[in-house]
Amino acid sequence: MWPVGDYTGRITPTASEAFPAANTSYYTLWQTWASEAIVGEGEQRDIAVERLCACLSNQKSILDLGDLSLHTLPLLPACVST
Repeated sequence: MWPVGDYTGRITPTASEAFPAANTSYYTLWQTWASEAIVGEGEQRDIAVERLCACLSNQKSILDLGDLSLHTLPLLPACVST
């Protein structure tokens, strides 16, 4: 997972998160990430996964996950630049 917070620089994944394994899909990774949300934290990971799926499906370069109270980010699709 990628940390989100007061870090003002670009958030970069660890080596193991840079690319999904050949037999693992983005969708599987995102569902796992969504299921790991801490109850009561107010994160809207289900909405984030919907937006991620739409972004990947439509090969959009812009992805808005703002206002979802996310504390971490999952692996983002390669098509996302902003």
